Amino acid sequence: VYSFGWTVIELMTARPPAYATDDGNIFFLCDHLFAGDGAKQRLLDLLDKPALWPTRVARELADIALRCVYEHDLRPSFLELTGLLQELQERTALNKRIVQPSEIAKSSNPAPRALVYKKV
Repeated sequence: VYSFGWTVIELMTARPPAYATDDGNIFFLCDHLFAGDGAKQRLLDLLDKPALWPTRVARELADIALRCVYEHDLRPSFLELTGLLQELQERTALNKRIVQPSEIAKSSNPAPRALVYKKV
């Protein structure tokens, strides 16, 4: 669960867990996110902009990911995590369908994605 949480955070931010900054320092994503209260907002501030995360999905996924990296006793179980992800998928997939890769090639979308959602 812990590793899954960090994987989601890395995907949401498009940042590795640690990297060298331009001034030669090391930026640790963990230290930045958990520097006092406000981890969720700090995570949302670091969202990968080109990914165009829908606000609702980003907020809910941030909640789930952060719960996964909390202290062991506060983390969800795998079963609970599965339920949280299914609920998120059901809430955000209403009135949407997944566009197949073959449809992406035919569309005018300038930046094809592996999964693109369209209103139905």
